[in-house]
Amino acid sequence: MAKRLVAMLMAAALTLSLAACGNGGSSGSTADSSTSSESSASDSAAADSSDASSEAEDLKESELVTLNIVTMAGGKEESGIAQVEEAMDKILEEKFNVNVKLSFLPFSSYADQISLMLSSGEGVDLAWTGWLINKPQNIADGNLMPLDDLLAEYGQGIVDILGENVVEIHRNAADGKLYYLPSWQGLCGERRGWLVVTEIAELAGDTWIDDTKAALNKWRNNYSGIEDFQAVLDQATKYLAAAKEAGKLGAGINTGRAFGWSMYNGMYSFLGVGGAEIGITYCDGTFTVKDGVAGEHYKLYAKTMADWYKEGYIRSDIMSVDTSTLTMPKNGEITDTTYVFSCDPYLTEADQEAAIADAGMDMTYLPIEENAYLILGGDTSYAIPYCADEPERAMMVLNAIYSQPDLYNTLIYGIEGEDYTKNADGTITTSYVGASPTADDSYGIQRWIIGSCKNALINNGTDPNYYADLEALEATAQVNPFLNFTFDRTNVEGICASILNVYYEYGPQIDNGVAGDNWEELYNNYMAARKDAGIEELVTEFQNQLNAYIEANNITSW
Repeated sequence: MAKRLVAMLMAAALTLSLAACGNGGSSGSTADSSTSSESSASDSAAADSSDASSEAEDLKESELVTLNIVTMAGGKEESGIAQVEEAMDKILEEKFNVNVKLSFLPFSSYADQISLMLSSGEGVDLAWTGWLINKPQNIADGNLMPLDDLLAEYGQGIVDILGENVVEIHRNAADGKLYYLPSWQGLCGERRGWLVVTEIAELAGDTWIDDTKAALNKWRNNYSGIEDFQAVLDQATKYLAAAKEAGKLGAGINTGRAFGWSMYNGMYSFLGVGGAEIGITYCDGTFTVKDGVAGEHYKLYAKTMADWYKEGYIRSDIMSVDTSTLTMPKNGEITDTTYVFSCDPYLTEADQEAAIADAGMDMTYLPIEENAYLILGGDTSYAIPYCADEPERAMMVLNAIYSQPDLYNTLIYGIEGEDYTKNADGTITTSYVGASPTADDSYGIQRWIIGSCKNALINNGTDPNYYADLEALEATAQVNPFLNFTFDRTNVEGICASILNVYYEYGPQIDNGVAGDNWEELYNNYMAARKDAGIEELVTEFQNQLNAYIEANNITSW
């Protein structure tokens, strides 16, 4: 690729040189000028025809190169890796004159090893840059290459797979450039719902299920005031009362999962500051930063948790019990370690069905959000480091992995007949179940590591409709314009630490209602402690940074 660029520059320089020489001499005749123009037009037409006919070969270089692709996966047999490399080489050599070297680094040491490779300038052409990697720091250190021009020239297959929306939300907030591309495994989330025991729901009233669906929809999707949240809490209270009366309360309600996320009425926070609980209400066009704890929504939540604790709907030992031992029903049983009410982001019908099957009894799912939200996919992504020897061909290969199912599945699953068996229905059978190969398998990497799971062969333990369902949800997902906003704590680091300590003192007591009749005193003390810790200064700093982001990115609405 470097040779091609040099050749293009030389050709451009030669053209300019020739033009300069021509202009420096005497004026040519009209005939000479006409002949020159006709000749240029003819040459241009011939060049266009030549370009069209050779477009397929244009990306193939004359020199064979080997790209180093670094990924996170351990315990692979060398023979298995070599077979996969050979199979990929057959595809890539024909298209780009490229071979690959697959460098697998174990989960436990990936961050340290890849950081050393990048800082030392070792030749890495493609690198996994998921949740183990501090991408903002690597961008600031100059370890990752901006991908905009490379993506525009050689990565349109990636854009087609991800979609323009997804590409745009992954731009770096500081300079608006792309430094990594998410590996697609479904980029939507936060489509939550309640999961309840059907028998208890029916005991709560003949119309309880329909009434609760209506209340949840009004509150979350068509909110008009605090009475909407009160209606939701009333429905939950009826259900818990029915469970207690029937002797089926078990461990009661999982407060953190059922209401912990919702106490601020859909407030969206970008702080990443534990216990701060400030942000802007979703779809509030004024973009006003609020203290969620100071709102009426939270105060009603605090009162209701206290009422539920007094009624026994929350375990009396909730502050001391190991909550990791408390689960939703398993094997059709309700015990004192079994919640009968929880809330989770069951994105697809398959997720809901799996949760119900796991319970071993008839469960009812009550959706809260109409649509999912588009989320960032940086937790598993790929980048081209600055130390890459062949960045152009690296983008070509990454584009091929995203857009060519045969190449992707070879990299993910290995060799047919050796690492997996193809079934008559088009699915495959692997030695492992789902997306998680182990060190005992001759080959196989997690399909969410690189490329797009849309191209994945369906193996044993995988719902054949799962990724299609996620793709459909993503098509209607709401796009949050602040996904790339990052709060800079530098000026308020001490305040953030103080507020977190205040939360540890008061928050869990309110979340679990343990103050009982004294809940309001506890709430007021919490508010006063937050004020003393500097919550107002934090709100102001957050608002100032958010305003600057809104102006820089020309955001006018959700």
